[in-house]
This record gives sequence, C-alpha cells and structure tokens, in this order.
Amino acid sequence: MKRFKLRTGKHQVFGLTRENYEEETQLQLPYREVGQDKRTRYLAVCPSCDNPIQIIGLYSKADNSPSVYGKHYNKDTKFAKYNEQAYYFCPYAAHRYQVTAESRKEHLTDYERNVYNILRDNFDIAINIIQQDTGIFISEKMARQMLFDFCSCEGHMYYWATIYNAPWLLLFFLSTKNCYGLLIDKESRLYEILSQRPEIRLVDTRYDRYKQISGNGSFLNMSFKVLKHRRSIVDDRLKESMSMNFIQTTDYIANVLFSMKIEINEYRFLNWISSEKAQKYRGNTRNQRLLQIAREMMPDL
Repeated sequence: MKRFKLRTGKHQVFGLTRENYEEETQLQLPYREVGQDKRTRYLAVCPSCDNPIQIIGLYSKADNSPSVYGKHYNKDTKFAKYNEQAYYFCPYAAHRYQVTAESRKEHLTDYERNVYNILRDNFDIAINIIQQDTGIFISEKMARQMLFDFCSCEGHMYYWATIYNAPWLLLFFLSTKNCYGLLIDKESRLYEILSQRPEIRLVDTRYDRYKQISGNGSFLNMSFKVLKHRRSIVDDRLKESMSMNFIQTTDYIANVLFSMKIEINEYRFLNWISSEKAQKYRGNTRNQRLLQIAREMMPDL
C-alpha cells in the first residue's frame, strides 16, 4: 500500500514516501523499533483496516520492491492492535471472496464499532461529501432515510465497510429514491445531464445554488439507486467506486436511463474529520441539526 496513518480511528492519511514517513514519525518510538532478531522495523497503521503495517524499502530496496510500500504486520503494536477480521476484509489483503450488498461479517469488533461511531459523530461532513459528489441537496428527511436504511441493513458490518468509505455507504444502502422534487446543484455534473433530458424540467427555487426537478408536462417516472460497489488494487493503490443509476420503471421492469460513476477517495473523509476546519465547518445550525439526528438514530452499540 502507498498510504499510512499514525493512529487508528479518525486520523489523517498520508502518502507513503520516505520524506512523509520521516517527517510524521521523526523515526521515534513506537514507529521505529528493534525486534528480538536485532532488525529495525518501521511501523504505521493501515488507512483501510486500522491494523499495524510494516514499511518496506524505506532505506534499502530489493529488486522486487523498487519503491517504498506498506504491508500488514500481524502483531500488536503500542499504537494499533492486530484485528484478524478487519485484516481479512481489508482491500490491501490478498483474500478473494464473493461480496454482495447483503454480505455481513460474523462478529462485531472494535473496528466495526469504530466505523459506526465515526459516521455518527461526523454525519454532517459525510452528508456534505455526498452532496458534493452527487450534486443532490440532502434534506433532513433524506438524511434520516439514509441513516434508517444504513442502520437497518447493519451497514457497519458490511464486508467492505471501512472508516474512510462510510459516507458513500450511506448512498449504497439507501433504498430507491424518486427524483421528483430533488434540489440539484447548478454547478454539478448531474445538473448538466438533467438539463439535456426532455422529460425533465428544472425550476427555480429560493436557493440561488439549486434548481428543483419537476416533470416536463407529465408524471416524472425517474428514480435513482446506487449499486456496483467495486474496489481493486492497482500499483499498490486502492481504486474504489460505485455506480449511481437513474432508472425508469414500467410494469416492475427497471430501465437504466443513465449512470454516474462515483469515485471514492481514500484520503478525503478521514483527512476532513481530523482537520482543524472540521470544527469550524460544523458550527452552523444545519450541521448541528444533522449531528443531532445522527445521535438520535444511532444508539451506542
């Protein structure tokens, strides 16, 4: 892997270079340790599964490892305990298994509880990310529906649920949503697409930034559903995406009108919630209300 953290949970993710690793750890304990075999090991945390990782090739490179990378380290460290279940479902692990939206882990561990708690405690930021990526304004009603669906599906136990992709899982587990009445950001890709659809009329609202979806003289038969959660490792880097399908249903048969691919950034959510701007961002009334909704709907596990 080409990224690392220094702590488990909601901590910043760094690109894995020698310069970054030296700067962030200062090569001090507990990140630099000498084992019983007298060998020096450089350690950190996997940004995906919160397990310890060992940094390989930091100062000496083998022919088969031309650059610095991290690999899982199956021992406890002072800053991260080894969690076998979390490792098994980590995208950087070598395991291969069939995954569907219904796939759930057998055991609730601290990792899955952390996914749940961090989503609850940062629900306002998660909603903002969804709005940015889809162009859809998330009303309080839809935010509640997202949380209801996520919790009823036990989204935190989903095979591929991680701390970093939690915002997008709110979309993934959301039940099919009718498009009529949705507010669309005029600067978004979705707005451009909808502007070209003959069955769509985009009407003005009291918000300068948004227009509202309406039918163009007839009933609007259009809904959206997020499907096809995909992830792979390419050159030690995680590639992850979902497909947002806009569908028309006739006689119970769904026809896909168009799709938007949603790319999931491994840095984005964690770096936002661990930054100083997170507290400044959540100071307004709407964000406080979203956090209150999350606290109401997501009791302690």
